Amino acid sequence: MGTRRLVIQLQLLCSLVLVSVSASTSASFSVSLEHQPIPMAPVNYVAASRLRRLAVEFFDCYENITLADISMEMNQDPRALPSAQDLECLADLMLLTENLGSAKIWALRMIDSWGSLPSGVLYGNLRDLGNYDECLKVDHAVSTSHSVRGKYCFAKVSLASSISSLLSMKAAVCFPASCSAAHMDTMLRRLFEKLLNVEISSDLQLVDESTCRTAERKPYDGLTIFTIVVLSVLCALMVLSTLYDYLFIEDQKQFSPLVKAFSARANSRVLFRIVDTKSSPNIIDCLHGMRCLSFIWVVYGHDYLVAAMGPNLNLIQAFTWTKSAYSMLIQYGVYSVDTFFFLSGLLLVVIALRTMERTKGKLNIPMMYLHRYLRLTPVLAMAILIYMKILPISGDGPLYGSVTFDNYTICEQTWYWSLLYVQNYATDTICLGHSWYLAVDMQLYIISPLLLIALYKWGKKGAAAISVLMLLLAAGLFITMVIGKHSM
Repeated sequence: MGTRRLVIQLQLLCSLVLVSVSASTSASFSVSLEHQPIPMAPVNYVAASRLRRLAVEFFDCYENITLADISMEMNQDPRALPSAQDLECLADLMLLTENLGSAKIWALRMIDSWGSLPSGVLYGNLRDLGNYDECLKVDHAVSTSHSVRGKYCFAKVSLASSISSLLSMKAAVCFPASCSAAHMDTMLRRLFEKLLNVEISSDLQLVDESTCRTAERKPYDGLTIFTIVVLSVLCALMVLSTLYDYLFIEDQKQFSPLVKAFSARANSRVLFRIVDTKSSPNIIDCLHGMRCLSFIWVVYGHDYLVAAMGPNLNLIQAFTWTKSAYSMLIQYGVYSVDTFFFLSGLLLVVIALRTMERTKGKLNIPMMYLHRYLRLTPVLAMAILIYMKILPISGDGPLYGSVTFDNYTICEQTWYWSLLYVQNYATDTICLGHSWYLAVDMQLYIISPLLLIALYKWGKKGAAAISVLMLLLAAGLFITMVIGKHSM
């Protein structure tokens, strides 16, 4: 026993973040919105600090592990029958503890990959990611039909029930893949109650299966294969068209429209054009600068938001930062989107009125709608496929898919609302969160003919009526904000 404890202590510097969350101790954790440390009762902090060596404590506690230790049901009712997963998890844990005693490298790596109580918890460092790759690469062959593989999960406890869920401590744990999140939750709960001498609420879930990862990957389904094939065909067309353009096209007037559409060389000429004396009268070149600056602002703001959702060592400083002048550039970056609505509306009015002048006030409204729908929807549909089937398999890591605004599984239930451009009203879980803009823009486009016809037929009177309508809409927005007590 002493030898194994010494081996583990020498091999590992790993542990888990967790503190008491019972009613008697939750008040000891609070967050000041000023640039101040997080206050904590000294006694509770000392107790929580024992978890810095949780890996050692865990396997000391469960040296002789039983079914009752991993199954809450069997602990409550000894007559309950264990499931096949319970038995497999128990067998793998017993093998793990046995191999730790003999200092087998695969067992040491599994525990070495655990996270720890982060340094600087009182200053806002609330995550320890452990070693993701080390955990998932554990693959110890027991027999020809069974191996003990690593399963990486996050253990999480909120600092206080009254604080945002963002202010919770997380740390990595690594168990045999045969164990479920419920097994891990049961074992960790009992250990924390023993170490901290508190009772943890049964409503608090310490380990969630959605945070768990294993090295096993699902085989590609038919839709994923279809998406890969389509993207491969498009990529091949681009390469072939570009080579054809570069090797055989000397006169751009002889360029086939189909080849030109896929040629990277031809499209680069348009994208990076400085001056074009034969520019279309419907193109206002100076608007490109507004579009570019607004686009940079949007991307810059989103980059900050994604970083804020990731692991930060000094989260407590965020509250002070939000009061700085510089932070206003980020916090109010949402208004940059108004520029795109303005540009879209301006170009629509210019092009439509010029068309109406040529056709003596006639506007082919059904063709307008059809043209816009066909111009946007194929690209949006491909983006949904890529988002739903390609992005989940294109990356990996402990935080992949969680430190963004996106949940890749949402599209499986709500993709059709996006293709109908009503997702901002039809659902609270939008597939491609940023596609809300396309929905609003399409809806404004649908009602635009009414305003365009009024503006063309009645001129200044029509413009005055539209101005009054804008004031009424602004008043309605203001009243909504006052009644609902919404912030600016």
